[in-house]
Amino acid sequence: MNAPDRLSREYNNRAAGAGASAVLRALGRELGARARHDDCYLERRYGDMPGETLDLFPARKGDGSCMMFIHGGYWRALDKRDFSFLAPAWVDAGVSLAVGELRPVPR
Repeated sequence: MNAPDRLSREYNNRAAGAGASAVLRALGRELGARARHDDCYLERRYGDMPGETLDLFPARKGDGSCMMFIHGGYWRALDKRDFSFLAPAWVDAGVSLAVGELRPVPR
C-alpha cells in the first residue's frame, strides 16, 4: 500500500471504528440542542471565507468562562452543527460554549 493510501486509511475513523454509523446516528438525535437554546447565536462569522462561522451558546450563570470547541472532522465529515449536543452540559455548568469550524466545510 502506498503512503497516501495508508495515511488516508489511518485518518478515516469512520471506517476504522466498529459501529461508527450508529454513533453518528445517536449524535444526530442530540442535535436538538440548537433548538433547546433559544438564546444561542448561530452562524456568527469570524472570518471572510465561506464557512468561517461559529455557534455560541451563552451560559446564564457562571464566571463568564467560555469553552471553544473547534471541529475539523478529519477534513472529511461532519461540521460544527453536529457538535451542538455539547452545549447543554457546558451551559448548565455555567460555561458558555462556542463551537466553530476549523475550515470551510462544503455541504
